[in-house]
Amino acid sequence: HLVVDNLQSGTAVGKRIAERLGAAQVIFNNFPGGVAGTDTMERAVWENVGRLCQTVRVEQADGKSN
Repeated sequence: HLVVDNLQSGTAVGKRIAERLGAAQVIFNNFPGGVAGTDTMERAVWENVGRLCQTVRVEQADGKSN
């Protein structure tokens, strides 16, 4: 299970939901420049893809993926 959250909207509620579900939380950035290295929309999207892939890899390695 995975909870996708939005950096600019705040992440506290998503964190609580993920904790209650025993799920991983991945935080996406919606805007260029929202996090380091994302000065274009393309880089922001690729950063989100990377965050998603990393979270899924960790979950699979921990045996938590469904």
